[in-house]
Amino acid sequence: MVILYPLFEAAAGLALFEVKEFDDAGKMLADVQRSVTSYGTFARLVSLRSFLPFSGMHEATQYAIALEKGDVPEVLVTFLEANLPRGDGHVLGVTDERVLNSMNQLKISCRSDETVGEVVRGIRAHMNTFLKAVTPEAMDQRQLSLAHMVARETVSFNSARQ
Repeated sequence: MVILYPLFEAAAGLALFEVKEFDDAGKMLADVQRSVTSYGTFARLVSLRSFLPFSGMHEATQYAIALEKGDVPEVLVTFLEANLPRGDGHVLGVTDERVLNSMNQLKISCRSDETVGEVVRGIRAHMNTFLKAVTPEAMDQRQLSLAHMVARETVSFNSARQ
């Protein structure tokens, strides 16, 4: 039996979820698609395993920029070492190709497919219910702040440009 652990990266922090009964990806995809609209139904398939809030917007910004460059943020490695079971039958689910490549370099078994995408879509839809410690307003504000900070950090200025 394979247990899928989807990684969800938000402006508030890192969350690792656990998908129950993940044997047949095709059947699982249909189950997730049917259950994503209702938290009660979705929560029977997916549960929050661990959440690590970022210490502040600076850490969230550095995390996002590192991923954009293709680097593995140390906070992600530490988080996964502490919370992701290793060995056969445990698979990390990611939606970002850069994270997938980085995790493969770290010898962490990963998958990134349509089923993982649907699970993460459901997590995103019910994030405020899963993460009771972060209010919806605070999550919205953090997302907006992070978007502005990353944009400001990644914009390259050309002094010769007029």
